[in-house]
Amino acid sequence: VTGGARGITAHMVRPLVDRSQPRLHLLGRTPLPDAQEQDRLRTLNEADVEDEKKRYLTEMKSQPGFTPKAWQARCATLDKHLEMLGNIDVLRAGGSEVHYHALDLSDRTAVAQALTKARSHGPLQGILHGAGVEVAKPLDRKSDELYQATFGGKVDGLVHLLAETVADPLTH
Repeated sequence: VTGGARGITAHMVRPLVDRSQPRLHLLGRTPLPDAQEQDRLRTLNEADVEDEKKRYLTEMKSQPGFTPKAWQARCATLDKHLEMLGNIDVLRAGGSEVHYHALDLSDRTAVAQALTKARSHGPLQGILHGAGVEVAKPLDRKSDELYQATFGGKVDGLVHLLAETVADPLTH
């Protein structure tokens, strides 16, 4: 499942888990923190998260070259990690074995390596491709970087997934 640890794709996977508890391999761009940090993050409540963000601001403001944008990015990473861990926990609580692989889907070698790891747990039987970056702008107003972020994961990612699973017994 690409994009399955965040956003709408994570919600789309839940009914599959409710029905059949599949073994899931979630592929996404955002690396998870190490196991100790994951355990710590899972204990945070809403107030703790706000305190953490305030601590980031205090810490970062004392460093040379501080920018509000850098602080916002660090807070966004925290929010992503919390969302990912929450979704993974829900899928596991539903009875699925869940593995997460951080990679860039536009990198065919990385896709191939992740699928090799996934196959070590059993045959691949289906693909749900929900990954993608979207910033709502007309195509002609997207920068080259934004275009690549939008289409690289979605289009190149699908091409790589299909090419790398041609010999797998896919039924879904």
